[in-house]
Amino acid sequence: MERYGTRNVEYYDLDDDSHPMEIEREDSPATVVGDESPRLIPYAPQSSNKIIDLEALNTTSPVFNLDDFMTEEEFRASFPNVEDRNGEENIPLNQNSKVIDSWSSHGHTYRRGKTAELHDGDFIRIVNVLQNQAEISLQGYRLRRLSRFPGMFDQHLNELVILIEKTNGQVQTTGGAPMDTIGLPEVLRLRKVILTNAAYPHSSCKAEPLNKNMSREYIRETGTLVCRWTIIVCYRPWFRNRTRRVWVEKSIVRLRANEADTNFSLNDEHLRYLWRGPTSKGGACPGWLPGEEAFDATDERRAKETEPRRPMEPSTGHRYTFGDAFCGAGGASRGAKEAGYRIEWGFDCDLAAIQAYSENFFAARCEVTPGDIFISSIGDNFRVDVLHLSPPCQPYSPAHTRPGVNDEANQATLFAVGEIIKKTKPRVVTLENTFGLAERWPEWLNAMIAYALLSPGEILPKYPQPTHGPGLIPFTTINDAIKAIPPDFPDHNLEGVARRNLPAYNGDVPLRNCVMTGGSLDVHPSGTRSFTNRELACLQGFGLEHRFGKKGTRKQIGNAVPPLPWKFFLSQIRGSLLETDQGSVDTGRHSVRSM
Repeated sequence: MERYGTRNVEYYDLDDDSHPMEIEREDSPATVVGDESPRLIPYAPQSSNKIIDLEALNTTSPVFNLDDFMTEEEFRASFPNVEDRNGEENIPLNQNSKVIDSWSSHGHTYRRGKTAELHDGDFIRIVNVLQNQAEISLQGYRLRRLSRFPGMFDQHLNELVILIEKTNGQVQTTGGAPMDTIGLPEVLRLRKVILTNAAYPHSSCKAEPLNKNMSREYIRETGTLVCRWTIIVCYRPWFRNRTRRVWVEKSIVRLRANEADTNFSLNDEHLRYLWRGPTSKGGACPGWLPGEEAFDATDERRAKETEPRRPMEPSTGHRYTFGDAFCGAGGASRGAKEAGYRIEWGFDCDLAAIQAYSENFFAARCEVTPGDIFISSIGDNFRVDVLHLSPPCQPYSPAHTRPGVNDEANQATLFAVGEIIKKTKPRVVTLENTFGLAERWPEWLNAMIAYALLSPGEILPKYPQPTHGPGLIPFTTINDAIKAIPPDFPDHNLEGVARRNLPAYNGDVPLRNCVMTGGSLDVHPSGTRSFTNRELACLQGFGLEHRFGKKGTRKQIGNAVPPLPWKFFLSQIRGSLLETDQGSVDTGRHSVRSM
């Protein structure tokens, strides 16, 4: 007898011979009750010689039956991109191994579609049962409890994720993903696992009335487990020691409707409706606002004859809407506009930056406010299709070596991220920040990722492919970026710029450092002067049409999201949304690469 938790509930181990029980061990179509061992069943002892009727207990305890496991057809439907032993890493470790249909041992039957709990606390969804003479191994996909990913998910009991780790290239789909091969001695028992795309608590142990009077430990050890997510990690191809966790790409993907178990699948459009209400396919903005085209024509006249006009994504009438949180002077919004979005709003606590923002985006609502005040002041009219977040990066930057006067306020903005997402209910969220957030403050990054997991019913867009480099478009050089600026252009005061007396250097190479608010390389290739603010803006990726304020221009440029790369990110997202809305969706799993 064992006691769990604080409820003093008594449980008897069915494998304990000191209690007379009749247990059916035959794995037949009639019963599979012996497939789980050891299996604890709540029992209130009345007499020492009472025989327990397992059929009677079947309605009040998590006993297995044949419906607990997937058929071959259901398994293939749940993993549409998986092929047997697809990819070099999926070949059995011993080439003499062969795939068999099933294996029975000590009352357990292992076959494709079942899930086994391992002694290390993980689980394996069986794809192949392998036999090498007398040795039996299980090959499949590893599942892990959410508690092993602190801060990244809400910590709910008996919730799992599928964990796929790759070392052979980019994380694009689960097809060809390496499976784990586990020896039978590593298996603890079989467990029932549900795959669903529904949000918690649907199908969870919390939703089962049966479990309300059971201890938490008992539910953990015997209750139904639920999986809603897949984590895909790609390690460097030349670095196979995964214990050090040197990864280059990582994604967290909600299961799609076609990947969920048959009776636990919800329509993706229904999930989206539950999250944000009605959604306009093709974008929430139905067309061009009065005066908007004339405003854009002014931008074109401002930049024409000085640089080639960067083509904007074509519009089909409807446009996806874009909101920019912590927007600064509008680097992300400029990229969004060039990617074909309608810029709805931006907010920042920097007055000069917001004044510049308002000069660039027609009829965009511009708020000078910190994040917490913004949350309390907006309503449903601030909902957008795509939300971008650029919370202050200074506290997390590797260059931040001593406390700053605004550190506490800047860190507090991260607590507003979740509420901003809940209020604006976007279909896709993007986040930009320093790499120091991942290296020095991973718990903060995990918290923001957890907030961004709110938007259901969408495909995670593919990461954009490289556009520049060997065999592609040549890299833009320093001279390429600044050569088209007219002498008397705004923010390009050649007379007022600081003078330098340094050796000249080659400007026909890409800029090899970041444009920051201070401390970056600030010497013109001639060596005789610093860069002007307009030159720094061009090096940061701003076109000549973008306007800056009269104050704080250097700070606005250094703090900005580079518009050109963000245009490509947002173009990829726009294409993914269009595929979803037009019903032509690639259901493969896609990744977000570590920047």
